[in-house]
Amino acid sequence: MKHAAPFPDRPLLVDEMRRLLKAALLPPKTEWEQRAGLAAEGWRCLDRLSRKLSIHLHFEHLGVRGVRERLRDAATEYRAAPVSSRPKAAHFAAATLDQMAQAPITRTAYLGIRHLDLPVPMNVAGVRFLHAEEVPGLTEVLRTCTTSPPRLVCSVQVAAGTDELALMRAKRAATTALALVRQKFLFGFNAKIYQNQIAFGLDGTFAWSRDEEFEKAGRWALDHPIEVDLTSQREWADGLRQLSEQRDALEPRLRERVDTCLGWLDIAARSSDWRVILPAVYSGMEALLVPESTGLKASIVTVRSAAVHVAMGQPFFHPAEARAGYDWRDQLIHGQPTHAVNEKDALGFAEDRRLWAFRVFADYLPLASTLAAGSVREVVSYLDAGPAREVCQWLEKQGDPGQEVVEEYREALHPMKGRRRDADTRWLRLYHDQAELISVLEAWPLSDAVPGYLARVLRVGRDLLVDSYYEYEYTLVAMAWGLVALEAGLRGCLGVPQNTKATFGTLVGRARRAGLLAKEEAAVLQHHGAGFRNGIVHGGLLLPKPPPTSYSPEDAMAFLQAIHDAMSDLYGRAAFRLPSSGDQSPAPKSCD
Repeated sequence: MKHAAPFPDRPLLVDEMRRLLKAALLPPKTEWEQRAGLAAEGWRCLDRLSRKLSIHLHFEHLGVRGVRERLRDAATEYRAAPVSSRPKAAHFAAATLDQMAQAPITRTAYLGIRHLDLPVPMNVAGVRFLHAEEVPGLTEVLRTCTTSPPRLVCSVQVAAGTDELALMRAKRAATTALALVRQKFLFGFNAKIYQNQIAFGLDGTFAWSRDEEFEKAGRWALDHPIEVDLTSQREWADGLRQLSEQRDALEPRLRERVDTCLGWLDIAARSSDWRVILPAVYSGMEALLVPESTGLKASIVTVRSAAVHVAMGQPFFHPAEARAGYDWRDQLIHGQPTHAVNEKDALGFAEDRRLWAFRVFADYLPLASTLAAGSVREVVSYLDAGPAREVCQWLEKQGDPGQEVVEEYREALHPMKGRRRDADTRWLRLYHDQAELISVLEAWPLSDAVPGYLARVLRVGRDLLVDSYYEYEYTLVAMAWGLVALEAGLRGCLGVPQNTKATFGTLVGRARRAGLLAKEEAAVLQHHGAGFRNGIVHGGLLLPKPPPTSYSPEDAMAFLQAIHDAMSDLYGRAAFRLPSSGDQSPAPKSCD
């Protein structure tokens, strides 16, 4: 196999590719991993290597999506190869990367400048300004793409994977130099300088040369108005009127936030610079979705933006891209350098975010109108109470990084007010982290016969027990909430109306005699449940005792699991009319 010329960092990249191939051999464990074709570790290796290669001079011609597809195909081919004939991972990795690599092009770009002249030649910020007539043949070449070739040009030497990337890189270098010229011009004189006096910039013309020979000249589209006639677009006009009417119908306070969002989206729409588009787009989304002044806004925007679509019954963009865009927004507004970025990928991603933001905006208006909301807080309260939970459940099934987004979102909704989230020592004896506790609780069986609304109440009890990993007092609330669900279940299966007085002990006894609870279950509930329930209701048991005299996590889990088991038995026996052995009492005729 013929290898490409060695490229920088080849040994390191081959080693990362080798790790990807090893991870590709790991068997998928979850349904998500099976559908994706790679285990979670394989996806992490794939994503990390794809991003590295997409900004590498010898691989950037493929773009991040092209790199990811090639790497995934290679991982699939390696995994499918018979073990007896499968090549060594290091050799296969090196061959794959050598096939993907391509030597970059190296050229000199001459970019035309409008409305500006300088004392030339002048070097500014790594580029060279000079008059076109000083470069033999340059004026004639530029005349092929414009009838009025520029006098001042900016000379930039660039290396890139494609012509398009080379031009974008040259424009970025020239724009940076012009920005320095503009700043010095604005503030380098005592006289006041007006805005129209600094409107100089690139005029859209360019020419390439290599080895002092001109290869090509052309121009790109500058921002300028075009004539647009929309008079025949009836369907489009009806949609515009509908959006406007929905906006006009909003309460003034909410309409102000909508208009703020619209202003930011307009800034993004009028720019072709991804460094402007991403911060503007996410500022617009914050105007609609984040009434809070602090918190983990990235995860809030990620979850709530998807929840807007869910609330309106519409498909949503993958939340991972919303989160990735917010991360870029943070880096940009905090001044992080962006020189090691594939400009083409970044611009394509920013344009995708513009579409995403408008779709959120377009679904947000009818949602706010339907809710008759008067503020952003009212809208997001509705989202957090229902649709956002569905989004979180979907994200949790995806594994990382979806799980991380959900955890940050929930933390943002219920901040710890500056306190450290240290696990309670009583839980640490059982589980090293909260995730282990969650996996155990999620495995608790619950009969399908239990009504959905009571199943959701028990889910809340389990969630409270999960939160008790950090706040142990929640164990008491979790057990109390489980008893509330059980008491409601007893009343329903026994046909006891809510307005009829009946103690918890009485309900347990009746269920035992009706064959809905086994003798042992009834005894436990009578002895522990009734006393526990009465202690809470009558104020005698509002906080667990401090260690070491408090009940253990095992006790709390056993108690809540017993309630789950009792609820399953209660509705299971009621549904199938199976009284317990030795008890000839008839089963109830109906069950809620």
